Amino acid sequence: MGLIDMQTYMQLQAADAMRDAANAPGGSLAGAGVGVGAGMTLGQMMTQTMQGGGQAAQAAAEDPMAKLQQLKKMLDAGLITQDEYDQKKADILAQM
Repeated sequence: MGLIDMQTYMQLQAADAMRDAANAPGGSLAGAGVGVGAGMTLGQMMTQTMQGGGQAAQAAAEDPMAKLQQLKKMLDAGLITQDEYDQKKADILAQM
């Protein structure tokens, strides 16, 4: 499994929510509003990434300590297994 940062994960979740809202049977104005709201949120996140937030994320991605912290957060959130965590941790430490 490739290591993804939380911002990318949240963007993927927002995109899934938009897709699900658009595909909801008997779509209503409320459902359309949810889809529009999720789309706006996704757009704002992407704008922030392109305006400099991406630079900070890239710098953090190159920092072994930041990588390990992110990896631990992903493990604690149940996004990766203990085996995946152990393997990625070993890979990061081997690059030092």
